[in-house]
Amino acid sequence: MKKEYILITGATGLIGSHVVYRLVKEKLFNIIAIVRKSNNYKNVDVLKQSGIIIHEGNFYDKQTVEKIFSKYRIQYVLHIAALRG
Repeated sequence: MKKEYILITGATGLIGSHVVYRLVKEKLFNIIAIVRKSNNYKNVDVLKQSGIIIHEGNFYDKQTVEKIFSKYRIQYVLHIAALRG
């Protein structure tokens, strides 16, 4: 059975990282995560090593989202990110 793609925002955050690690453990999806460019999150390398496809950008940027949806056949979206500050 071919794995489906799931797009996740907020994968570097507290809740998002736990959701991602659970999904990695279940091995049901190819995971794509949108992460902010401006921040050097230490867990991005861990996400990459786990086989997660990383796209740098902002989840609210139309071009970033369109680029991802045109490249991959996304079946599910988990929007866990939030604007803060």
